[in-house]
Amino acid sequence: MITLLVTLFFAGTAAYCLIWAKQAGDSARESILYLVECKTDVSPSTILAYKDQLTASGWIRSVHYISPDRAALLLAEDDLNLELGDPDQALPSLPAMLSVYFRKEAFDTPGILDSLSANIRQNEIVAGMYAQPDLADMLQSNLKQIGQVLLGMAIAVLFLCGFLMNSLFKLSLYADRREIKTMQLVGASPFTVHRPYMVRHLGLAVIAGIVVTGMLITLHSYITDLAPWEMPIETIHMFLILGAGLLGLAIILTFIVTYRVVNKYIFADIETLF
Repeated sequence: MITLLVTLFFAGTAAYCLIWAKQAGDSARESILYLVECKTDVSPSTILAYKDQLTASGWIRSVHYISPDRAALLLAEDDLNLELGDPDQALPSLPAMLSVYFRKEAFDTPGILDSLSANIRQNEIVAGMYAQPDLADMLQSNLKQIGQVLLGMAIAVLFLCGFLMNSLFKLSLYADRREIKTMQLVGASPFTVHRPYMVRHLGLAVIAGIVVTGMLITLHSYITDLAPWEMPIETIHMFLILGAGLLGLAIILTFIVTYRVVNKYIFADIETLF
């Protein structure tokens, strides 16, 4: 039971970190700002109409209108000369801007982000587009590496704990080896011999899966400072999937190990057992 709990906890922790990294990456990608500079001779109504057009796109999460005075502050560092000059010199017209945030699906689908950016740049009211596409590529690369490391750790822990479970199950059933062989010698079917051990061990597996899922929920609540009933629907859905996966893993792993260990004693030589 303890070995199974340790196995599921390490596997569940690796899966939780992997899911958390993916959600954090999706949130970070949706936070990448794309600034669209509009031409100075375009009326605000035209810009707002184009904003609504972009908002209606299924690939864009949100679009916000930035007035010329606020846009000037954003562009001041690179594009505007704020030093004192000729007081009679006319100030240049200030452009309005749109802040665009793409959905994570636009980053995950090859070619979509480049196509959307090109369409925005080619629009007649757009003077330029300022973005950090390298940031999205960096996030993708880092998340992929993190996912590979966590997946490798989960697989290694799974094999290691599976080996430990096999050894401990052999040790726990060693005292029943004669009863197992005796049941087989008097004509009991393999299913009849397996049944009491399967019921006992699978029951422990179900309990272990539920306990580990509860431990991960408690850990998440501690990290995020949110009570389980305050978690968003997406997080609850994540833990339902994670719990079902851990429960299935516990049942499959326990079934395989129990089946192999009982079979070892069923088909062992009598001299070896007695």
